[in-house]
Order: sequence, then structure tokens, then C-alpha cells
Amino acid sequence: MKRTPLKRKTPMKRVSKRRQAESKEYMRLREAFLKEHDICQLWLAEHGLRESDFGDRIRSFSMGCPRSTEIHHKFCGSNRSAHYLDTNTWLAVCRENHDKIHKNPKWARENGFLH
Repeated sequence: MKRTPLKRKTPMKRVSKRRQAESKEYMRLREAFLKEHDICQLWLAEHGLRESDFGDRIRSFSMGCPRSTEIHHKFCGSNRSAHYLDTNTWLAVCRENHDKIHKNPKWARENGFLH
């Protein structure tokens, strides 16, 4: 006996209300974080420069430091959602260095870019 599949009267929500609220808060925090950290933090760390030092910031621009365009979340795995909105676990990075972190997880863990 063949059964016909049930049809929904209304479409399923793609995102829960809780996740919608988190996403809205995340976008607000992300924008503020990228304004505050406008240059790639990974690039600065690799070149031994400090973001808070004005001289290092000037030196980084003359050396070709890329602008940060993305947020890298250091925490991954089962407890990632617990740290999703925690800006202390974020890195402002450029696309190239974000790819570098995810393509080299062993290196990233050794250097504190992944937990």
C-alpha cells in the first residue's frame, strides 16, 4: 500500500527564533569588532607587531598588511555555540589568513588560533 507524503500547510522556518536573535546580535558585534580591529590580527602576530602600538600600525601598512574582513572563531567542536558571541574568542582576519588557519589546523592549534 503506497502512502502519499504529508504536505505542510505552512513552510518550515529555516532558522529558529533563538538563532535569529543570536544572528542579529552577532552581526551587530561583528561590525563593531571589525571597526575596532581593522587590520588582520594574524598577519600582525606573524610579523611580531602589536595592534595597540601606533608605530607598529604605521609600520604594518608600509609592509602591506591586509585589512580584516572576516571573523575567525577560535573555538570549534561541541562547545562552539557557547563561545559564538564571546568576542574574546574572535580574531579579525583577512580571507587569505582565514583560509590558512583552516587548511593548517595543527599549526593553528600550536599557535593559539584554534582551540
